[in-house]
Amino acid sequence: MDRAALLSKPTRPVVTIECPDLGTVYLRELSGGEMARLYTGERPAEEITQLLVAASLCDAEGVRLLKPEDGLALYEAHPSRVLAPIVDEALRINRMTKAAVEDAKKA
Repeated sequence: MDRAALLSKPTRPVVTIECPDLGTVYLRELSGGEMARLYTGERPAEEITQLLVAASLCDAEGVRLLKPEDGLALYEAHPSRVLAPIVDEALRINRMTKAAVEDAKKA
């Protein structure tokens, strides 16, 4: 592997889920830089989750749909039963669940 290969942007897979009231929703895995920005400064867990969801939501081609500041507005606009499947999947695909951490330790 060379420098160009390391710095190239690979295509990230897009995950499709069905959500109540929203229909088909697409999510993508965050880049290392996006993940690092989640933890910049001291943030409460709920803000990190809002930022994670805002960064993960995308169109069918993987193009991000929301700005970071849209996370709170999204949470205010929808009930938790609508957002829960999106949060769960964003956590899973970004390896932020307890099970994912345990699997990584085994690898």
